[in-house]
Amino acid sequence: MCANGRVGQAQTRRKLGKLRKNIKQDDEAMAKVNFATDARTNFQEGDNKDKKNILLQIGTNRELKDRKLIITPYKWLIPIEKMIKHLEAKFITLELNKTPLNTKQNEAYTSLCRELRRGRDIRSQIIVRRHSQFPRPQLTIPPAGGIWFRFSNPSRRQSSSPAPLHKYKKPS
Repeated sequence: MCANGRVGQAQTRRKLGKLRKNIKQDDEAMAKVNFATDARTNFQEGDNKDKKNILLQIGTNRELKDRKLIITPYKWLIPIEKMIKHLEAKFITLELNKTPLNTKQNEAYTSLCRELRRGRDIRSQIIVRRHSQFPRPQLTIPPAGGIWFRFSNPSRRQSSSPAPLHKYKKPS
């Protein structure tokens, strides 16, 4: 390490660059998911220019065969395409277009929305992943006085033995 602390600054710059790159990738992924969720309605209700943009963004190798448009989807669209069939079947059972929303349907709709959001909120996954790497102190006040604290480690939660206690001594 240099006397001026330049190694620390270089490491900080590298980490900052990595974080900016991750944020950019996360924003791109969120934009793609938002596009995929709105594409069907925009295609049905939009004008020809909107339809053309949607067709250009969902895949390559566009072909017309027997009056059907065949498009090879991009890699990021394949998991969404696989998941949508399962979720669409659940959504159709709610029959929201036939009857008004009652309490039972509202609960089913809420659970379906939770399932849709699970694994898709990229930013919250990153925050949880980053914060779970650091131990969290837990304070315990013993009857004899003084403060004891224990660091809980997420990887040790399955073990039967608790984390060791450390006594905090006041500086004199």
